[in-house]
This record gives sequence, structure tokens and C-alpha cells, in this order.
Amino acid sequence: MHLGGVCWAIEHDGSEKGYRALQKLVERDHLKDEPYPPPPGIPKDRGAYTAASLKAFDQPVLLINGVDRWARSAWMAYEPLQPLARECVKLAMGS
Repeated sequence: MHLGGVCWAIEHDGSEKGYRALQKLVERDHLKDEPYPPPPGIPKDRGAYTAASLKAFDQPVLLINGVDRWARSAWMAYEPLQPLARECVKLAMGS
């Protein structure tokens, strides 16, 4: 579901309504019978940036840009799981 949140941020408008809808989907536990991690599994390479790389940014604009780079890097690293994330967003948004 975390990847669903990244999907919502990058491919949609990143508004609060989407995150609330994803949270409600989590509460319905629709994936409880699915294997974890889902196939093809968690990628070995999780992107060029880590959350730890953000600690040096002491100005809001630098932090915002750093979070964006980190999220996009993770999104690309998890490319094989993007269809699952998109499906979660669709389910959460009721379409």
C-alpha cells in the first residue's frame, strides 16, 4: 500500500482524498489472502536515493525537491510492482 501512495503522488494529483481512500482500502484488508511480498518480490535495488539522503536538507525547498527525487527513484526501482500499485489506487478510488 505504501507503493500505492507513491503511485498516487506521482501519477495522480497527490491530494489528501487519495491517501484517505488508500487508508480505507487498507482497513478493508483486501490483500489478506495474497502472498507478501507480492510477486516478483521486493527489488534488490530500491533506487538511487534513500530517506537517509534527505537529512542534510535544511531548507524547505531543498527537502521538497529531495523527497520528490527519492519518491521517483523508488517508483522506478519498483517498476515490476507498479501494476499492483495502480490497481490499489483504482480500487481505493472506486473505479
